[in-house]
Formats: sequence, structure tokens, C-alpha cells
Amino acid sequence: MLPQNPVGDHLPGLVAIISEGFKGKGTYSISNTCQVSISSSTAPYGYQSPYYVENDSNPHYSNGSIVITEYGKVGEAIRGTLSATLHFQDEKDGVPIHKTTSVTATFSGTRIL
Repeated sequence: MLPQNPVGDHLPGLVAIISEGFKGKGTYSISNTCQVSISSSTAPYGYQSPYYVENDSNPHYSNGSIVITEYGKVGEAIRGTLSATLHFQDEKDGVPIHKTTSVTATFSGTRIL
């Protein structure tokens, strides 16, 4: 998913992964018990759906979802939408940095597998 004119903190590229339980058309939720992850490695930030809190090594997730509205046979279309809050975390001079951004997108492509 690539917008035509990325500006400022806008995210020009996203990767969405549904690691388990994918069954084609349907809604896949992003939550603390999720099998869904979204990330963007757009300079200067690397936004992603999991984030971490102090004194807890387990990832946490904001709510969001990926909705697959069309899922054809190999060579046919796959289409849908996604909506999520993504997080950027870093540290500078010992001070934690945590930025968030809301993302909504539509996508379409051709199924290859």
C-alpha cells in the first residue's frame, strides 16, 4: 500500500501479517491475543502494531482490524481494508520516545499463493 504523495509522518508503506487462523474473507482483529501484526519501516520511524510498556517484556497491542472483503483463487483479486493504531518506540539520551499514529487503508492485489 503506497500513497502517491507521502508528507511528514504519513506512512507510505505498510506490511500486514496474519500469522495464524487465516481463512480468506473475514475480519481479523488486532489485540493482545492477536495473530495479526502491522508494521511500517518508513524513515525516520518504524511504526508497528505491538508496543511495550516499562517492566513488561510482553508485547501489547492497540485495537484494530484487517477486513478481507474479496479473496479469489490464485491469480484473482484480494481486497480489503485495515484500521489500526501503530506505535514508534525509541530512546534518546535516556528519555523514552513513544509516538502513535492512526492508520486506515484500503488495499487490493492479486493472489499469488
